[in-house]
Amino acid sequence: MVLRGLIDRLQLAAHKRMKPNMLSFEGAPMNRSHLRQVMHVELGTKLKNVELDAIFEIFDRDHSGSVDFQEVV
Repeated sequence: MVLRGLIDRLQLAAHKRMKPNMLSFEGAPMNRSHLRQVMHVELGTKLKNVELDAIFEIFDRDHSGSVDFQEVV
């Protein structure tokens, strides 16, 4: 349920901005605060803690506390 709501919000935000610049996601791994900042700046959406938890639960496959481009794609 948390993830569905997050996906809906991100799709709406991306649609509004049309071409978000996610190049910062192709570099070094991002910790929670960096990911939260990128989502806010690039997509104009503020992630709730429970949404960040859901993202890291799914995408932080190596449990390093950060997500990188390879883990997400």
